[in-house]
Amino acid sequence: MPPAAGFTGRDEELGRLRAALDPSGPGDEQAVLVTAVSGLGGIGKTALAVQAAYAAREAGWFPGGVLFVDLHGYDDAPVTADQALQSLLRALGVGPEHAWLDRERAGLVAAVHWAREGKHVDTAMRLALCLSGYLRWRRHFDDAIGVGSAAQKAAHSIGNRRCEAMAWNNLGVALHESGRVDEAIAAHVRSRDLLRDLGDRQGEAEAWHNFGNALAAKGQIDQAMEAYDP
Repeated sequence: MPPAAGFTGRDEELGRLRAALDPSGPGDEQAVLVTAVSGLGGIGKTALAVQAAYAAREAGWFPGGVLFVDLHGYDDAPVTADQALQSLLRALGVGPEHAWLDRERAGLVAAVHWAREGKHVDTAMRLALCLSGYLRWRRHFDDAIGVGSAAQKAAHSIGNRRCEAMAWNNLGVALHESGRVDEAIAAHVRSRDLLRDLGDRQGEAEAWHNFGNALAAKGQIDQAMEAYDP
């Protein structure tokens, strides 16, 4: 974004921003993580911030460059954090690591359901477990629930109790995040019991924690506190 033409009248504010950005300024900190400009809409906050960024670049304080992203904060649909991150990555010439997964998501999910029976069941189970975190992160909750259920059934069919416990946990988290709290509670109980039988103390503790989160979401605070400290 270019600086505003005829920018004037903000010498004091611009000086304060320059002082905050100056790497040779007083104090132990050598970098400013966040510097915010606040005020009413339309008074020139963006123009001031852009002017300060250009001044900092001209002073040689940011030799790697300065990036700008418009979050459209006053619009009906402001830019999300993920959209902002992708915009910045594209500006740097870096493609997002999940781009391939986004393109192939439907096929990968279909492959899990297709292969969960027969000779490919182990592959389907492991693929489902790998996809679980990505699907929840991208908020594809219906796919996450379907894949989690497929992983659980596949693991159970081949007697892999550890992977079955992981699948129940993933399924429980996806159900919780989609608002199906009662089903999430049941899934976390199954995960907890399997991990307890396997003697996996760390995994069991995580299952207890997720169980407590689901109970808290349902308003059962006393039971949730007991789950957090079994």
